[in-house]
Amino acid sequence: MGLVDIIVGNVRKFIPRKNINSNFVRISKDSGKQKFVIIFLGWKMKLKHFEFLYPKFPDHQRIIYQLPTTLLSEDFKLMKKSWSKLLDSVNKDIKENNVTSVFGISLGTALALYAANRSKNIKNVFLTLPLDKLAPIFWDCFITKLVIKGAKKKGYTKKDMDKVLSKYDLTNNLNNLNGKKIRLYIAKSDSVIPSVSSKNLISKMKARSLNVSVKEVPVLGHYFGGLHSALFVNWMK
Repeated sequence: MGLVDIIVGNVRKFIPRKNINSNFVRISKDSGKQKFVIIFLGWKMKLKHFEFLYPKFPDHQRIIYQLPTTLLSEDFKLMKKSWSKLLDSVNKDIKENNVTSVFGISLGTALALYAANRSKNIKNVFLTLPLDKLAPIFWDCFITKLVIKGAKKKGYTKKDMDKVLSKYDLTNNLNNLNGKKIRLYIAKSDSVIPSVSSKNLISKMKARSLNVSVKEVPVLGHYFGGLHSALFVNWMK
Protein backbone atom coordinates (compact mmCIF):
# COMPACT_ATOMS: atom_id res chain seq x y z
CA MET A 1 0.00 0.00 0.00
CA GLY A 2 1.47 3.35 -1.07
CA LEU A 3 2.27 5.74 1.78
CA VAL A 4 1.28 8.79 -0.29
CA ASP A 5 -2.07 7.17 -1.14
CA ILE A 6 -2.75 6.60 2.56
CA ILE A 7 -1.86 10.16 3.57
CA VAL A 8 -3.72 11.90 0.75
CA GLY A 9 -6.68 9.54 0.86
CA ASN A 10 -7.19 9.87 4.60
CA VAL A 11 -7.08 13.66 4.35
CA ARG A 12 -9.46 13.82 1.37
CA LYS A 13 -12.02 11.37 2.69
CA PHE A 14 -13.30 14.02 5.09
CA ILE A 15 -13.97 16.54 2.31
CA PRO A 16 -17.39 15.28 1.03
CA ARG A 17 -19.23 16.22 4.21
CA LYS A 18 -18.53 19.89 3.53
CA ASN A 19 -18.53 19.84 -0.25
CA ILE A 20 -21.22 17.43 -1.40
CA ASN A 21 -22.07 18.40 -4.96
CA SER A 22 -24.62 16.63 -7.13
CA ASN A 23 -23.86 18.87 -10.12
CA PHE A 24 -21.10 18.15 -12.62
CA VAL A 25 -18.99 20.90 -14.18
CA ARG A 26 -18.49 20.83 -17.95
CA ILE A 27 -16.12 23.11 -19.81
CA SER A 28 -15.11 23.26 -23.47
CA LYS A 29 -11.77 24.49 -24.84
CA ASP A 30 -10.52 25.37 -28.34
CA SER A 31 -13.75 25.77 -30.27
CA GLY A 32 -13.49 25.40 -34.01
CA LYS A 33 -11.58 22.11 -34.08
CA GLN A 34 -13.04 19.36 -36.24
CA LYS A 35 -12.41 16.54 -33.76
CA PHE A 36 -13.47 16.36 -30.12
CA VAL A 37 -12.07 14.59 -27.07
CA ILE A 38 -14.04 14.16 -23.84
CA ILE A 39 -11.94 14.09 -20.67
CA PHE A 40 -13.40 12.65 -17.46
CA LEU A 41 -11.59 13.52 -14.25
CA GLY A 42 -11.65 11.35 -11.16
CA TRP A 43 -13.76 11.59 -8.02
CA LYS A 44 -13.17 14.90 -6.21
CA MET A 45 -10.62 16.02 -8.81
CA LYS A 46 -10.91 19.68 -9.76
CA LEU A 47 -10.58 21.11 -13.26
CA LYS A 48 -7.60 23.22 -12.21
CA HIS A 49 -5.68 20.16 -11.00
CA PHE A 50 -5.17 18.85 -14.54
CA GLU A 51 -4.66 22.01 -16.61
CA PHE A 52 -1.39 20.53 -17.88
CA LEU A 53 -3.24 17.56 -19.39
CA TYR A 54 -5.65 19.41 -21.66
CA PRO A 55 -3.01 20.66 -24.18
CA LYS A 56 -1.97 17.03 -24.80
CA PHE A 57 -4.81 16.90 -27.35
CA PRO A 58 -3.74 19.77 -29.64
CA ASP A 59 -5.86 18.78 -32.63
CA HIS A 60 -9.08 18.38 -30.66
CA GLN A 61 -11.71 20.56 -29.14
CA ARG A 62 -11.64 19.44 -25.53
CA ILE A 63 -14.70 18.83 -23.39
CA ILE A 64 -13.76 18.28 -19.75
CA TYR A 65 -16.02 16.95 -17.03
CA GLN A 66 -15.46 17.54 -13.34
CA LEU A 67 -17.48 14.77 -11.72
CA PRO A 68 -20.14 15.37 -9.07
CA THR A 69 -19.10 13.93 -5.73
CA THR A 70 -22.49 12.19 -5.57
CA LEU A 71 -21.41 9.61 -8.15
CA LEU A 72 -20.34 7.85 -4.95
CA SER A 73 -22.94 8.75 -2.35
CA GLU A 74 -24.45 7.36 0.84
CA ASP A 75 -27.83 8.15 -0.74
CA PHE A 76 -28.15 5.54 -3.50
CA LYS A 77 -31.17 7.22 -5.10
CA LEU A 78 -29.15 10.41 -5.45
CA MET A 79 -26.18 8.41 -6.72
CA LYS A 80 -28.31 6.80 -9.43
CA LYS A 81 -29.73 10.19 -10.43
CA SER A 82 -26.25 11.74 -10.59
CA TRP A 83 -24.95 9.08 -12.99
CA SER A 84 -28.01 9.44 -15.20
CA LYS A 85 -27.84 13.24 -15.30
CA LEU A 86 -24.14 13.25 -16.17
CA LEU A 87 -24.49 10.66 -18.92
CA ASP A 88 -27.42 12.54 -20.45
CA SER A 89 -24.99 15.40 -21.02
CA VAL A 90 -22.28 13.07 -22.34
CA ASN A 91 -24.68 11.39 -24.76
CA LYS A 92 -25.69 14.82 -26.02
CA ASP A 93 -22.03 15.71 -26.59
CA ILE A 94 -21.49 12.50 -28.55
CA LYS A 95 -24.63 13.00 -30.63
CA GLU A 96 -23.93 16.63 -31.52
CA ASN A 97 -20.15 16.56 -32.00
CA ASN A 98 -17.49 14.53 -33.78
CA VAL A 99 -16.12 12.90 -30.64
CA THR A 100 -13.24 10.65 -31.71
CA SER A 101 -11.42 10.18 -28.39
CA VAL A 102 -12.14 9.78 -24.69
CA PHE A 103 -9.80 10.02 -21.72
CA GLY A 104 -10.67 8.93 -18.20
CA ILE A 105 -8.81 8.82 -14.92
CA SER A 106 -9.77 6.67 -11.90
CA LEU A 107 -13.59 6.76 -11.57
CA GLY A 108 -13.64 8.68 -14.84
CA THR A 109 -12.43 5.57 -16.68
CA ALA A 110 -15.88 4.02 -16.19
CA LEU A 111 -17.50 7.00 -17.92
CA ALA A 112 -14.92 7.01 -20.72
CA LEU A 113 -15.37 3.33 -21.53
CA TYR A 114 -19.15 3.53 -21.19
CA ALA A 115 -19.14 6.31 -23.80
CA ALA A 116 -16.70 4.52 -26.11
CA ASN A 117 -18.78 1.36 -26.00
CA ARG A 118 -21.79 3.30 -27.28
CA SER A 119 -20.25 5.35 -30.08
CA LYS A 120 -18.86 4.10 -33.39
CA ASN A 121 -17.07 7.41 -33.90
CA ILE A 122 -14.89 7.09 -30.79
CA LYS A 123 -11.73 5.34 -31.97
CA ASN A 124 -9.22 6.24 -29.25
CA VAL A 125 -9.71 5.28 -25.60
CA PHE A 126 -7.26 6.36 -22.90
CA LEU A 127 -7.74 4.94 -19.42
CA THR A 128 -5.57 5.99 -16.47
CA LEU A 129 -5.85 3.85 -13.32
CA PRO A 130 -8.86 1.84 -14.55
CA LEU A 131 -10.81 -0.68 -12.50
CA ASP A 132 -12.87 -3.69 -13.45
CA LYS A 133 -15.95 -3.28 -11.22
CA LEU A 134 -17.14 -0.23 -9.27
CA ALA A 135 -19.05 -1.46 -6.21
CA PRO A 136 -16.52 -4.11 -5.09
CA ILE A 137 -13.73 -1.51 -5.18
CA PHE A 138 -15.43 1.51 -3.66
CA TRP A 139 -17.46 -0.33 -1.01
CA ASP A 140 -14.22 -1.38 0.69
CA CYS A 141 -11.95 1.53 -0.31
CA PHE A 142 -10.45 3.68 2.44
CA ILE A 143 -11.12 6.94 0.57
CA THR A 144 -14.87 6.25 0.51
CA LYS A 145 -15.03 5.08 4.13
CA LEU A 146 -17.33 7.86 5.32
CA VAL A 147 -19.65 7.50 2.32
CA ILE A 148 -20.01 3.77 2.88
CA LYS A 149 -20.48 4.27 6.62
CA GLY A 150 -23.40 6.58 5.85
CA ALA A 151 -24.81 4.10 3.33
CA LYS A 152 -24.72 1.30 5.88
CA LYS A 153 -26.59 3.48 8.38
CA LYS A 154 -29.32 3.90 5.77
CA GLY A 155 -29.54 0.12 5.45
CA TYR A 156 -27.77 -0.22 2.10
CA THR A 157 -25.51 -3.17 1.29
CA LYS A 158 -22.74 -3.81 -1.21
CA LYS A 159 -25.29 -5.72 -3.28
CA ASP A 160 -27.52 -2.62 -3.38
CA MET A 161 -24.58 -0.53 -4.53
CA ASP A 162 -23.78 -3.04 -7.24
CA LYS A 163 -27.37 -2.87 -8.51
CA VAL A 164 -26.93 0.87 -9.08
CA LEU A 165 -23.42 0.81 -10.53
CA SER A 166 -22.94 -2.55 -12.29
CA LYS A 167 -24.06 -1.25 -15.69
CA TYR A 168 -21.14 1.20 -15.51
CA ASP A 169 -18.59 -1.51 -14.64
CA LEU A 170 -15.81 -1.48 -17.21
CA THR A 171 -16.08 -5.25 -17.62
CA ASN A 172 -19.73 -4.77 -18.63
CA ASN A 173 -18.83 -2.28 -21.38
CA LEU A 174 -16.62 -4.27 -23.71
CA ASN A 175 -19.12 -5.39 -26.34
CA ASN A 176 -18.55 -2.73 -29.00
CA LEU A 177 -14.86 -1.88 -28.78
CA ASN A 178 -13.52 -3.79 -31.79
CA GLY A 179 -11.53 -1.50 -34.06
CA LYS A 180 -10.81 1.00 -31.30
CA LYS A 181 -7.34 1.79 -30.00
CA ILE A 182 -7.31 1.28 -26.22
CA ARG A 183 -4.41 2.52 -24.10
CA LEU A 184 -4.20 1.87 -20.37
CA TYR A 185 -1.94 3.22 -17.63
CA ILE A 186 -1.78 1.33 -14.34
CA ALA A 187 0.21 1.93 -11.16
CA LYS A 188 1.46 -1.23 -9.48
CA SER A 189 1.48 0.37 -6.00
CA ASP A 190 -2.02 1.86 -6.30
CA SER A 191 -3.84 1.57 -2.96
CA VAL A 192 -7.15 3.05 -4.16
CA ILE A 193 -7.63 0.91 -7.25
CA PRO A 194 -5.45 -2.19 -6.79
CA SER A 195 -3.54 -3.15 -9.92
CA VAL A 196 -5.15 -6.61 -9.76
CA SER A 197 -8.46 -4.92 -10.63
CA SER A 198 -6.88 -3.18 -13.62
CA LYS A 199 -5.23 -6.41 -14.74
CA ASN A 200 -8.53 -8.28 -14.55
CA LEU A 201 -10.01 -5.69 -16.92
CA ILE A 202 -7.02 -6.05 -19.25
CA SER A 203 -7.37 -9.84 -19.27
CA LYS A 204 -11.03 -9.57 -20.26
CA MET A 205 -10.16 -7.09 -23.00
CA LYS A 206 -7.46 -9.36 -24.41
CA ALA A 207 -9.81 -12.34 -24.26
CA ARG A 208 -11.97 -10.40 -26.72
CA SER A 209 -8.90 -9.71 -28.91
CA LEU A 210 -9.25 -5.96 -28.45
CA ASN A 211 -6.47 -3.59 -29.49
CA VAL A 212 -4.97 -2.99 -26.05
CA SER A 213 -1.64 -1.45 -25.02
CA VAL A 214 -0.61 -1.21 -21.36
CA LYS A 215 1.85 1.01 -19.51
CA GLU A 216 2.55 -0.22 -15.97
CA VAL A 217 4.69 1.78 -13.55
CA PRO A 218 6.17 -0.24 -10.67
CA VAL A 219 6.53 2.30 -7.85
CA LEU A 220 3.90 5.02 -8.09
CA GLY A 221 0.56 4.84 -6.31
CA HIS A 222 -2.84 6.31 -7.17
CA TYR A 223 -2.22 10.03 -6.78
CA PHE A 224 1.34 10.29 -8.09
CA GLY A 225 0.47 7.75 -10.76
CA GLY A 226 -2.39 9.92 -11.96
CA LEU A 227 -0.17 12.98 -12.16
CA HIS A 228 2.63 11.06 -13.88
CA SER A 229 0.26 9.64 -16.49
CA ALA A 230 -0.98 13.11 -17.41
CA LEU A 231 2.45 14.76 -17.48
CA PHE A 232 4.28 12.07 -19.44
CA VAL A 233 1.95 10.87 -22.16
CA ASN A 234 4.14 8.63 -24.32
CA TRP A 235 1.95 5.73 -23.17
CA MET A 236 -0.93 7.33 -25.11
CA LYS A 237 0.80 7.08 -28.50
